[in-house]
Amino acid sequence: MTQGGLKERLDALCDAAEKAVRAGASVVNLSDLREDGATPNAAYSSLAYVPPLLAVGAVHHRLIDTGLRTRASIVVTSGQVWSTHHFACLIGYGASGVVPYAAYDAVINWHGQKRNQLAMQRGDIKPVTAEKALYNYKKALDKGLLKILSKMGISLLTSYHGAQIFESIGLSDDVVLGAFKGTPSRVSGLSYDEIAAENLEFSRKAYGDGIFTNMVAKVEQQQDGEESSKKLFNYGFLNFFKSGDFHHNNQVCFHCYYCYYLL
Repeated sequence: MTQGGLKERLDALCDAAEKAVRAGASVVNLSDLREDGATPNAAYSSLAYVPPLLAVGAVHHRLIDTGLRTRASIVVTSGQVWSTHHFACLIGYGASGVVPYAAYDAVINWHGQKRNQLAMQRGDIKPVTAEKALYNYKKALDKGLLKILSKMGISLLTSYHGAQIFESIGLSDDVVLGAFKGTPSRVSGLSYDEIAAENLEFSRKAYGDGIFTNMVAKVEQQQDGEESSKKLFNYGFLNFFKSGDFHHNNQVCFHCYYCYYLL
């Protein structure tokens, strides 16, 4: 994805959605699944994706601006969605439906793991079928969304749909006006190019780093009790993790301040 490529891709996506709705489409499916069936390789720059929230926000506002929004629903099919916050943001910016295929695959993979099957046989874990495990995941999402809505005093998901009850922190004015029009933004930040560069870095970590090579075999080896170095690396996006993503409230000991002043 070259400089300016993300903005160009978003414009092309909006143009395609507008054209499809004008042609009579009643559902617009924004998907990051590869249609050509290609497998990941060293050319990870070709595997970079458009962030789903950016895509749904841009398409949502394009259809509003052209007077076509009420003619079609927007569905998001993405591997970048797994938590209740992701669903809340997508629905809040116009998504009528969300298909978290990677999250579903993770649930199915959890159910099929040897250690979990043995735990079910021993009674350590309540025995469930794969279908029941998926149902439990979706039920947890429903309860999580209801909790988010209730905190805003909203009782119906339809009232939350497209309401944009958010505030932007750390996005440039161009990005907010292009995809999240009407969202309050008091602190500017990332531009389209910087978001694209971040996505390319994620693609590099996913497809270019040796730690991710033959990941299926490594996970199976970890289940059989091999060394912990076979685990997926925790980048610490949500919680503090040593050598992970930096947070404003990272843990700092007095020794660190002492060493800092010594330097």
